[in-house]
Amino acid sequence: MLGRNECTMSDLIFKFNKEPRMQMKYKGSKKSSIYIPMSDGVKIAAELIFPKDIPDGKRLPTIFVQTRYWRAHQFRLLFRWILGDQTPMNQRMIDLGTSFGFAVVYIDVRGTGASFGFWKNANTSKEYSDCKEIMDWIVKQPWSDGNIISWGISYLGLTAEYAGMHDHPALKGVMPIHDYWDVLADVGAPGGIPNTRFLRLWSLLGKSLDKSSIKDLAKGSPLIIFVVNHVKPVDEDKDGMMLRQAIKDHEKNVYPFDLVSVIQYRDDPIDKDGTSLASMCVYNYMRQFEKSGVPLYFWGSWLDAGTADVGITRFLNINNRQRVVIGDWNHGAMVRTNQYFPSEKAVIPSQVDQFIEWANFFDRCLKNEIPDEKAIYYYTLVEEKWKKTTTWPPAGHEMQCWYLSKSNSLTTNPPEDATGADAYAVNFKATTGKWNRWSSGLGYRIQYPDRVKEDKKLLAYTSPPLPKDIEITGNAVITLYISSTHPDGILIAYLEDVNENGRVTYVTEGELRLIHRKLANEALPYKSLMQFHSFLRKDSMPMVKGEIAEITIGILSTSVVIRAGHKIRVAIACADKDSFARIPEEGNPVITIARDKNHPSVIKLPVIVAK
Repeated sequence: MLGRNECTMSDLIFKFNKEPRMQMKYKGSKKSSIYIPMSDGVKIAAELIFPKDIPDGKRLPTIFVQTRYWRAHQFRLLFRWILGDQTPMNQRMIDLGTSFGFAVVYIDVRGTGASFGFWKNANTSKEYSDCKEIMDWIVKQPWSDGNIISWGISYLGLTAEYAGMHDHPALKGVMPIHDYWDVLADVGAPGGIPNTRFLRLWSLLGKSLDKSSIKDLAKGSPLIIFVVNHVKPVDEDKDGMMLRQAIKDHEKNVYPFDLVSVIQYRDDPIDKDGTSLASMCVYNYMRQFEKSGVPLYFWGSWLDAGTADVGITRFLNINNRQRVVIGDWNHGAMVRTNQYFPSEKAVIPSQVDQFIEWANFFDRCLKNEIPDEKAIYYYTLVEEKWKKTTTWPPAGHEMQCWYLSKSNSLTTNPPEDATGADAYAVNFKATTGKWNRWSSGLGYRIQYPDRVKEDKKLLAYTSPPLPKDIEITGNAVITLYISSTHPDGILIAYLEDVNENGRVTYVTEGELRLIHRKLANEALPYKSLMQFHSFLRKDSMPMVKGEIAEITIGILSTSVVIRAGHKIRVAIACADKDSFARIPEEGNPVITIARDKNHPSVIKLPVIVAK
């Protein structure tokens, strides 16, 4: 029997009050490729895709997709015959849309693919205004019925959100999947620590695509040179001259990894126009989005960068009708990445079911039949149940204190000793591997093997075996009293589950660069359950040698049951060599964690108390 707002998977899949799914009306598609001129003269490459057997004069709603990863590919001959001009996932989405009677407008954003202009990081003002101009263009076309749905995954999810920020009368629904609300905190520099592996590889990918350079792409994936030739030109560009001119424009592009050594704070300018990391974030437009009233449908994962918290944060800040889904899958919900079942890859719901339900959402948006609902549907690991809540944290939530104690123990008893501390010589070889949450945006399957060996490199505190199961759902918070031999560094706190056999399973983590430790005491840019650090230059606070600093770090959200007999572990690191920049760049820092009655270092866990 189901209890506290629990729901089965069939309840979760969005049948919208049990109404029938959309009916497939068409088979096959036809397409053309054109340039759409912007008001400043820059030409944007667009793929226009329609159901193949659409009756003459039939007007269609539009699925609007904006990418920086090529709207269409010029595959080599054999693969062109097999794949056409799309990757399999994109083709499935296109086939789905056209089979249900949608047109699909798929563009290369300014400065990428076959589009002209230049690109200077995500969410620039020009990219933002291009979105509105293209929507204006769509509704004026003879094939448009005046209705638009914006959709996208990851970067395409960011651009899908742009559409919702213009209060455009044609826009009926927005589906941003696995995207980033705050590009710094959610993926680029969590805790203010540059995510160098991701930024380097993502920037390399962008540079290769923008130059249409298969040789560069092949450095990361050698087989691609046998598959892809270049980005597909528009139809009128028979000799490729226009594409070459567009690629010439792209030489002015700016990439995140180029800025890692220059940008240290959220408000540092990245160009002469004063653009900063802060100004690039979607949250800046949340009031415009809310004004539009457009319904939202978001998917994220507990283990995909910060996407679970993206959904939760948007839920807390925007009052539009919305459903947030948080599961145990990778970036894009293609495979399962539940660390308690590492060998299981099949994702539930399947990609086919996901696509069908997305189309059903589109249909409900067009008919103005979206339920008047604001809810989070989330998966609890180990318990293996889907649950629904209309508040976050869910009902029954309380913060349970676990204190760092002597002999590397974790206890619910506050410290009583007048002194107590543990020194840790930073091990810069510590890692969570190359396939962790912080590289997931590159399309890898997320993997965290048994952490036993890695924990030996860290400063770990472990509880006694639990007398009964506990459910941890929400954001934990850890407060550490730290002194350091160096003015800067990083802290990473891992929450782990140690079973009866000693296997250590990664659950979640939180991190912070030490110079960013000041808690924000001004008006915050958005509501957050994480401890908010501004990452602004004026709030920088280098550590003072010999002084103890109180440092509070928000832990990324999770929902997990720790079974009776298992132990809770908090492992403290000061490096993750396969993800983050080494800070400080030189030296051998030693940190000391105080844990006495005047400095009660503690992690507060969001425990759901059974009724």
